[in-house]
Amino acid sequence: MNRQRRGQRGFTLVEMLVATTVTVLVASSTTIILRNAAAVRSRADRQMTAQMQARAAVGAIATAVANVSRFPKGQWRMEGIVDTISDAPADRIRLETVSRRPIRLGQSESDAREMEFYLVQEPDQPGLMLMRRTDPTRNAEPDGGGVLECVARNVAALDIDWYDGAQWLDQWPGETVQQTAAQAIRLPQAVRIRLGVLTEGRPPIAVGAMRVVNFPYLPAELMTRDEGGSP
Repeated sequence: MNRQRRGQRGFTLVEMLVATTVTVLVASSTTIILRNAAAVRSRADRQMTAQMQARAAVGAIATAVANVSRFPKGQWRMEGIVDTISDAPADRIRLETVSRRPIRLGQSESDAREMEFYLVQEPDQPGLMLMRRTDPTRNAEPDGGGVLECVARNVAALDIDWYDGAQWLDQWPGETVQQTAAQAIRLPQAVRIRLGVLTEGRPPIAVGAMRVVNFPYLPAELMTRDEGGSP
């Protein structure tokens, strides 16, 4: 009878305390693990969003650069300007390109258009905005008009380099290209576009994208022309 009673007795106070403590520790550890996993996933999602934005922005610039060569021989125009904003690279590119993307709905437009990409400071934000100015009209001289669009936000830097066949230059026309009236209109052999974007939230993380546009299909004699327009 005594053995039966001892086998049916409940938990002691010490055993209850030990079980409660173990349960609390397990629950706390699980909460910390889940919280860390959520933070890692949130950071990965923010990085992925910024990466997609950077790739799309670089792709927009690269497409405009590549389509410059669709103009007839001797009508190419592409200019790269070095600039900085708060010590960060903020290069500017201005060109004549070909695009059929509608800019002004309901109005006549040319597929040959002037386009410009540049960075501006975003109001009340640490990052910059990548702007695209598109003028779908054929003016005798660039007038700076057109439609202004924001391509990407929270941009950290835009760096554009130009390969002249011998070295990479930080502007185009570069220092090795003489700026004279008789200077030929010329395309670089390659353009390298690098853009960095900051993730949302704190702390911000910088992610980047890069594209290189080559012009290998243009024969050497078509890369330049003289003032009179002869090949």
